[in-house]
Amino acid sequence: MNTWEAITGIIILVIGVTVFWQNYNTVTQCNTIGGKISTAITSIFGGTGAQACYNSTILEIGSIITAIIGAVIVYAAIIKKPRR
Repeated sequence: MNTWEAITGIIILVIGVTVFWQNYNTVTQCNTIGGKISTAITSIFGGTGAQACYNSTILEIGSIITAIIGAVIVYAAIIKKPRR
């Protein structure tokens, strides 16, 4: 097992899961009735509510990909045989 690769993979995995969870919560709030009304009102008056919801959706997808990459790195580090 390559320790540094495993540590790097775990860090990337944790970052991906954390960012996913934060953006998942934001997207969930955007999709509630209150969130849709708030987004519509702030968009009318020049706010960035709709853009924030859109960005959270994109970041949610990107963080899933990041977490998958981290998991693959961890898996590859674990199955790799050490050099002697």
